[in-house]
Amino acid sequence: EGYNSDKGLFDSLYGSVSNLTMKGRIRASARNIGSVSGYTGYDANIQNCVSFVHLSNSDENTGGFAGSSYPTTEVDCVFAGTVESSSDNVGGIVGSIYTKVKNSDFDVYGCCADTMIDCINKGVVKGNNNVGGLIGSLKVLTDYTVFANYDNVSYLVMKECVNAGQVEGNDYVGGLVGYYYVEARGSYD
Repeated sequence: EGYNSDKGLFDSLYGSVSNLTMKGRIRASARNIGSVSGYTGYDANIQNCVSFVHLSNSDENTGGFAGSSYPTTEVDCVFAGTVESSSDNVGGIVGSIYTKVKNSDFDVYGCCADTMIDCINKGVVKGNNNVGGLIGSLKVLTDYTVFANYDNVSYLVMKECVNAGQVEGNDYVGGLVGYYYVEARGSYD
């Protein structure tokens, strides 16, 4: 049990994790709760993992694998446990993805997209608002020139992902993504 932020097998993940099967229970009153990591940093990778963990939280950002994520890659992950929170941003794979994109970031195509490939939620996902079978909340803050001038900008790459689980919530509830929001500003500095 914990009462601060970032709880999981790894509180924060900035590298790669693969070939894990997890069972057990995480019960907390903290931001950012996931079976693998409470928070995944830029370019973190979670691959070929299965989670049967029961996650219970009374704060925001609760996900089957990661509570909160800055562009991360999840590949071949299966969640078959339970994620429940009395708060917001609850997902079977990731609770909340938050991305900031500037015009200068686009020297490399796709620099700032969270990527999910062959991920499946077979579990139960329950939350208040922004509840999704795979992602609870995806929020993007971008430079207006990126939003207006780039036709091929992707903030989320999702391929062959499935929600076969139960999803319950009060507002902004979706089978794949509960809440998706893009804000374009002249400058966000």
